[in-house]
Amino acid sequence: MVIHSATKYLDSQGRVLDGLIAGKKHLTEKVKGFARHSGPALAPFNAWVISKSLETLAVRMDRHCENVLS
Repeated sequence: MVIHSATKYLDSQGRVLDGLIAGKKHLTEKVKGFARHSGPALAPFNAWVISKSLETLAVRMDRHCENVLS
């Protein structure tokens, strides 16, 4: 299971706080149940901001890679 901050790479400008959890279904289902009952949810506006930031994700990741390799 991986817990990742989406604020830095997906948004890129720190305008919203977000995160994601990825992993095998039997593990993420337990987290999903907790999240549904405890209330963490992304606001619609924040989701929109992140979706707009995804338009430049490939360019930003290419630049990250170039910087690491140089």
